[in-house]
Amino acid sequence: MKSYRIDYLKENQIRDYINNQVGLETSNREIADSILGSRVQILETDLPNKINTSEKGIPGGVATLGVDGLLSENQRPNIPNLGDIGLFVYQPGGLASGNIFTSFTDLYTAVSGSLKRFPKTILFDSSFLGNGDRFSIPDGNYDFDSETILRSDKGSLLKNSRLDLRSNQILFTGLPSFEDCVLDVASRTVPLITKEIAFIFARLKNCQFVWDDTTSCSFISFSKDLSSPISLAEIEISNNSNTFDSFFSLLEIFPGISVYIDCLNDTVIQGQFAKPGGGGVGGYLIFQPDASSFVEPSSVGLYGSNAEIFRKSLRSPNFDTGLDFSASSGSASALPPFPAGYLKIKFQNTDKVIPIYDPPSP
Repeated sequence: MKSYRIDYLKENQIRDYINNQVGLETSNREIADSILGSRVQILETDLPNKINTSEKGIPGGVATLGVDGLLSENQRPNIPNLGDIGLFVYQPGGLASGNIFTSFTDLYTAVSGSLKRFPKTILFDSSFLGNGDRFSIPDGNYDFDSETILRSDKGSLLKNSRLDLRSNQILFTGLPSFEDCVLDVASRTVPLITKEIAFIFARLKNCQFVWDDTTSCSFISFSKDLSSPISLAEIEISNNSNTFDSFFSLLEIFPGISVYIDCLNDTVIQGQFAKPGGGGVGGYLIFQPDASSFVEPSSVGLYGSNAEIFRKSLRSPNFDTGLDFSASSGSASALPPFPAGYLKIKFQNTDKVIPIYDPPSP
């Protein structure tokens, strides 16, 4: 009897143990099936977008990163160094090679692509031009921004080799800087550069303009960017001497704009430098000559009441540390016979001597 009871208890324990194990295994398998189903579903979603190993790190494939988290060196694109990016040469009649172009169209294509926003200089090389020959520029719209400098070699000035801008179909939608250039605008009747501005800066250094009585335009026309609350332009003119007239002026300024002209390094401005745009009084024109430069009062008068001259301090002729009104010429009676001293200055590129008197003399 005792043996039977013991056997019975053992059988029940064994049965309970087996049932527990079966239940546990069933539960584990159900969980595993659910996880497997989720993973299969993820694979089904991801498989169409997979990238084969054979497609990684090869031309036309997918780039891969190095251990530093950057694009692997052997997969980085080959680009010119900064020196190559910075200088492009237009050499008519020469031999095209690298950054030297004999076609202006090809040069513009090169600089207007991925390099458009890089600072760069376009050098007009006159090595293969004769005296008086022009640099031919095809008709078209050219978007040269303020990061671009158009510069001629020194031989161009000696040969009088000009940038041929005579066609009305040559238009700049941006405002580059010009250095050492002879700019031929004869017979133009529309501005070369027409620009709506908010803020802009450009430089004219050692440049000459060529025009005639068939010319009837300004070189640059500024109008206000209506999306901007204010519009300011600053043009630095260095070592230039031009007498503008009714046929050709440097600027056309529409209302709502303030244009500051920094005159540096023996710059002389005479004649109809700027014209009001829009048939009205135009925007504000402020000349800021340094001690070596001269702005003819007629240039102010011809523009109108919105033009003024603020001469930079004689103590710091090349730094904008302070502004005061320019003096006006005239005469005074009964000056003392012996001035306190003399000041030697450059006036219209000639030496002049100004007597200096102690106050309260005139």
